[in-house]
Amino acid sequence: ATHGRQILIVAYGNPDSLAIPQWLLSIKNIIYIALGGEQQYTHWGEKVCDPGYPEPLDFSCTGTYGVLTGTIGSTHALELMPTASRSFHRLDIDVSNCSNPEEAAGEIAKALSDYEADRDLFELRLKGIRPRSEWDMSQLQSMLKAQYVSVRDETDTYYDFKALEAEHSRGVLGKYITAVKGAGYDEKIIRSALTLGVDALLSGRVPNGDGR
Repeated sequence: ATHGRQILIVAYGNPDSLAIPQWLLSIKNIIYIALGGEQQYTHWGEKVCDPGYPEPLDFSCTGTYGVLTGTIGSTHALELMPTASRSFHRLDIDVSNCSNPEEAAGEIAKALSDYEADRDLFELRLKGIRPRSEWDMSQLQSMLKAQYVSVRDETDTYYDFKALEAEHSRGVLGKYITAVKGAGYDEKIIRSALTLGVDALLSGRVPNGDGR
C-alpha cells in the first residue's frame, strides 16, 4: 500500500458485520470496498457500496434493482444501472363502487392494464367500502389473471355495528357483536372479526336465530 498499489476489497457482508474500522477507509491506496448480501443498493460512503440483488425476489422488494457501473480509482463515478427484468408495484384499488367480487376483479384488471401484468410483481391493497354481497377474497384472487399478485383487504364495512347490536340485542347477532367488542383485542382485529361474523350471520351462512 506504500508503493503506489491500488487495493480493491471484495467481501460478503456490511461494515458492521465485517467490523470494518473507519481508519481503513481513509487509506488512500484502498480505492474501493465492494460488498454483497444486501437486498437493495446500499451506499455507506464514497468507497463502500453494495449493489443489492439484480432482481426483486418477492413482494417486499421495492425500488430499483440492478448493478453498479462506472469508474473507481483516482475518481469515483458509480451509478446503479437497472437490470431487473421485472418490477414490483404496490397499488391501492378503491372498490367502493363495486357491487360484487366480479366487479372488483374488473377494477383491478383496469388498474393493472398500465403494467406488465404477466411479468411484474404486485401487492394490491383494496380500499374503500366493500360490496354488500358476499366478500370472498380467495374467490376474488382466483379471478385475477396476473400471475404474481398479493391482495390485502383493507376495505371498510358499511355496517353500523352499534345499531345492529341494539336492534338484535336478544338474538345471536346482537350477542355476537357484544361478545366480540368486549374481547379486549386490538381494534383492527375486533373490526375484522365483527365484519366476518356479521357477514356470515346476515348472509345466512350461519343461522342467526334472532329473537331480537
